[in-house]
Amino acid sequence: LGVPQEVITKIKAGVKTINKQIEDGDKPEHIDVGLSDEHRDALRDHHISEKRKVLQKEIPNFIYLPAELQAQLIQSAYRGGITGSSDTIDFINAGEWEKAADEFLKHDEYEGYKNQNIDNSITRRMEALSAELRKMID
Repeated sequence: LGVPQEVITKIKAGVKTINKQIEDGDKPEHIDVGLSDEHRDALRDHHISEKRKVLQKEIPNFIYLPAELQAQLIQSAYRGGITGSSDTIDFINAGEWEKAADEFLKHDEYEGYKNQNIDNSITRRMEALSAELRKMID
């Protein structure tokens, strides 16, 4: 990817620092690791490409799905949601879209937020994927 090793080392150290802050119950701080816009974009594109490959293995008809559904699946894989939900993927592969949409939202963190009436980026992203899955229902 052309990212200098010293930047990669800073990123790894920054991740450890942020994880420690979270463990200690502190709000994570922004850490500037000196990543240029060009390197940041290259890393993002690389990660998206890798997540697309994972999804294409797990969902054989992935490339035939509508572009917006593909995008929602990729963003979810990027954040770890869909790839941790094998039942949802099984329902997608079986063409059982409503079951897939419902199953995807059976997620502890999502349900915890909803039970507390919290609407945040996590709930909105998960609901966006669920809505795209529902659009596939005939």
